[in-house]
Amino acid sequence: MAKHAELLHRTRSVLGVTQNGLGEMLGVSRRTAQRMGVGQSIPSSEQLAALAALIHRHDTDLAAELAAAGGTSLERLGLVAPPAPVAAPRVELLIDSVVCVAAEAMDVLPRAIRPALLAAVRRARHLGLTLEAMERALGDPSVYGEASE
Repeated sequence: MAKHAELLHRTRSVLGVTQNGLGEMLGVSRRTAQRMGVGQSIPSSEQLAALAALIHRHDTDLAAELAAAGGTSLERLGLVAPPAPVAAPRVELLIDSVVCVAAEAMDVLPRAIRPALLAAVRRARHLGLTLEAMERALGDPSVYGEASE
């Protein structure tokens, strides 16, 4: 509970209000505001969210702490935009990675293995094979009559 009292103290300091003034902002009695100020009572999630909104333009870090104490975030409260999603790598870069791994496994240049991979993928797609089925079959030595380890 001391954490909430400390957050409220910092909020009052930033907003320049008394304990009673903060209580009025929260819509609580003077006694409840006093109990919150010393950690004998804690604000509700809704009250913490309201304080985060009030303080946000003055101190974004404190607003984030208030929101977190109330079980939410500035993004969920609509106070800041969510971070932009990380762009997925382009398909061409992912394919180049697969080609390079195959080339390294065969100890050949990537340009030498690319046509073979393309032919294999086209045939697999034509036959309705999934990558998972191909991986299982290619990894199973019994399919090719090899002794299992």
